[in-house]
Amino acid sequence: MLSYCKIKVVSLGDEAHRIRKDEVRWLRRARASALRLRSTHPHHNTFPTFRERSDFSYRNFFGLQEHRIKVVKRECRHATIAYAFLRGREYASVERFAYTQPDWELAEKIARDFSGDSTWVTKKWYGDSTLDPPRPYFQRRESVWSVARGTAWEAWLKRAKDHFWHSKSAKELREFELRKEVGTIRAVDKLDSLV
Repeated sequence: MLSYCKIKVVSLGDEAHRIRKDEVRWLRRARASALRLRSTHPHHNTFPTFRERSDFSYRNFFGLQEHRIKVVKRECRHATIAYAFLRGREYASVERFAYTQPDWELAEKIARDFSGDSTWVTKKWYGDSTLDPPRPYFQRRESVWSVARGTAWEAWLKRAKDHFWHSKSAKELREFELRKEVGTIRAVDKLDSLV
C-alpha cells in the first residue's frame, strides 16, 4: 500500500502543477478582456460582452487558485507527511521549516488508510475462491493499523512536533539576529529581547 500513497503524493503534485497552468491561462484571458473593455467606447454594443468575459475569467482564475491552495496543497502536504512516516523517515526530512503546524489528525488518517495490505485488492481482481467476503472499508483498514504501528505513530508524532517548534523558534531567532546585524531592528524588538 506504500506505492499507493506515493502515487497519491505524485498525482496531487501533478494536479497542483496543472491547476497552476490553467490559472495563468485564465488570468491572461481576464486581463486581455479587461484591456479590450477599456479600449472600447463606453457606448459600444460589445461593452457588456467584454465585461462578462472578464468577470467569468477572473472567477475561474480565483476559483482554481483557491482550490489549489486550500484543498490540493493541504492534502498533498499531509499525504507527504504520512508517506514519510510509512517509509520510516523523520518529519525533519520532509519539512525543514514550516510556518503553520500540520493537521496531525489528517496525516494520521492518511497513514492509516495507506498502511493496509494490498493482498485483498490483488485477490479481488485476479480471483481467489478461498477469499472471504470483503469486510467494510473502515474495518479492513482498522484491523491492519496495529497497536505497534499506533505506538510508532505516537513516538514519531512527538519527534515531529518537537522538530516543528524547534525549527520555528530557531528560524525566528536567526531572523532576529540578522535584523540586528543589518540595523533594521525596531525598539519594540529590543525591548522583547531584554525580557
